[in-house]
Amino acid sequence: MPVPVITVASIMLCPHNASVLATSSQADLIIDGAAALLVSDTIVVKDCPFVLDDGTPSPCVNVTWVNSASSLLVNGDPVLLQTSIGTCNSALGVVQGVVNILTASTSVMAD
Repeated sequence: MPVPVITVASIMLCPHNASVLATSSQADLIIDGAAALLVSDTIVVKDCPFVLDDGTPSPCVNVTWVNSASSLLVNGDPVLLQTSIGTCNSALGVVQGVVNILTASTSVMAD
């Protein structure tokens, strides 16, 4: 079933409620004035407050996407969907949870 495509305007949070910021590498698919996000785009986490049990700061710093659209590609790269799963990673590459995608454009749907 088709679901909304996420864009640079979508609101996303890491599991510790820090903002997830996206920069799109393309300008071919613009949805409601915002570029659609691709699985290969750079996604960073800003000011994650996460601290390990021993008190060592271990903020989420980036996102790696596990899945994406199968039916909608931009320049051969799949777009990200509201149902896409992205892992939030520490600077050491440790997975610390998944991205919470709070908003997405409903103007373009894909699966």
